[in-house]
Amino acid sequence: MSMAARRPVIDVEGASKGIQLLLRETKTMPIVTIQITREGTTPGASAATAEEKAALIKGVSELLLDVLKKPMRGTFVVIEEVEKENWGWGGLPVDAYRAQLAAEKG
Repeated sequence: MSMAARRPVIDVEGASKGIQLLLRETKTMPIVTIQITREGTTPGASAATAEEKAALIKGVSELLLDVLKKPMRGTFVVIEEVEKENWGWGGLPVDAYRAQLAAEKG
C-alpha cells in the first residue's frame, strides 16, 4: 500500500463550493492506493466483494484520521485489483510462490 499526500491541481475559482471548502479545510488531500490480487476470499469468488472494498476504504480513512489527523472527507482511497498472473513475489508468479511456501511448510 502506498500513501502520498499531494496538493491537488484544481482551478479553485472554477471549482464547486464543496470542493473549495474541502481544499480550504484540508490543505492537502491524502490519496491512498491499495493494490490487491484479483481473487476472492471465499470459495467461488473471483474478486474482493463490494463489502470488503468498503471496509478497506473505511479502515484506511480512519487510520489517516487517527494517526495524521486527516479528515475522512478529504481522504481518497483507490483500490487496484491486479490479475494474479501479473503479480510476482520472490522471483516467481504468486501462485508458484504460494505453492513453494506450502511445500516448505510440509
